[in-house]
Amino acid sequence: MTLTVKKGQIEIVKTDRANLVEAKQTYDGIILIFKENFTVSYTDNYMPTPAKDLIINTLNSFITANITVDLSNYNKPVFASV
Repeated sequence: MTLTVKKGQIEIVKTDRANLVEAKQTYDGIILIFKENFTVSYTDNYMPTPAKDLIINTLNSFITANITVDLSNYNKPVFASV
């Protein structure tokens, strides 16, 4: 299973889904914590809370799916395929 995090056309992270340890929500964005102490902190003061909730809940729940997170798409920020 693959996890891809992108902003528009730019791929920020593309890795095996098992490498993600945890995803957390902050007041101004999200934090992705990977194995081997690799952390991605994304700050976006304009990202709506429902979009952050959807990203965090999907990343922490669907372990057996290919997941693509698009940080620039507030309406449909997550795409999952099995």
